[in-house]
Amino acid sequence: MDNQELFLYLKLYNTPNVGNIIALKLLKHFGAIEAVFSASEKQIKAIHNVGDNVYKSLKADLSQISKEYLNKEMDYIARNNVRVVSILDMNYPKNLKHCNDAPFLLFIKGNVNFNNPKIISVIGTRNLTKHGAHFCSELFAKIAVYNPIIVSGLAYGTDILAHQLALEHNLQTIAVLPNGLKNIYPKELEEV
Repeated sequence: MDNQELFLYLKLYNTPNVGNIIALKLLKHFGAIEAVFSASEKQIKAIHNVGDNVYKSLKADLSQISKEYLNKEMDYIARNNVRVVSILDMNYPKNLKHCNDAPFLLFIKGNVNFNNPKIISVIGTRNLTKHGAHFCSELFAKIAVYNPIIVSGLAYGTDILAHQLALEHNLQTIAVLPNGLKNIYPKELEEV
């Protein structure tokens, strides 16, 4: 993704009246981010549940503050080697692409193979018991031979244990961060 395309994706990501569902509709309808911003009023309004407010928001000039913010985001992405993948990208995870509310942008850090056919999502309590931890340890020991990707949310308790066990068994692990790379939670894990 070149800088102009990234700028437009970040602009769409931050456009008032355009949430993820509307952004998905626009991108799937027009097939390119540039086409979303160059579309006419008639073309935009022809999309189901996309109206005048969306059109006006897409066509509004960016304030200087908004431009500075988007440029800071682009700088952060470049400095931290963050890869940005849109839902239109061929590297976007195939299984995620079929979800009605899939995120239209993924911000990725590290080597990730989203298309491994064996993916296990781990969601659990933050107050993990000894019994729960023991169960997870046994489970990971048994599934390691299948080489799945372990996906979790990096929250305290079961999620963190899942990532640790994946690393112990040389399994790929993906942490899905709901607050972005700038707001890693728990804070103690920012440098990991």
